[in-house]
Amino acid sequence: MLSNSIHVLDLAVGLKELLLDKGFITLDSLLKMPPADLASILGTDVYIARLIIMSAQRHAKIVEQ
Repeated sequence: MLSNSIHVLDLAVGLKELLLDKGFITLDSLLKMPPADLASILGTDVYIARLIIMSAQRHAKIVEQ
């Protein structure tokens, strides 16, 4: 079984650290969050938030298979 941890995401280490610093430990909350809300929490633009969410979605699909 694959992990549900932020560490498994295909993202730069700095983005993973930012997610962890803001309290994101598992992928579940990322999968339910609108990109604009995530961008606001992280202090990034919506484009970066979309990339993070897409990475979480890709990982979730791998776990389902």
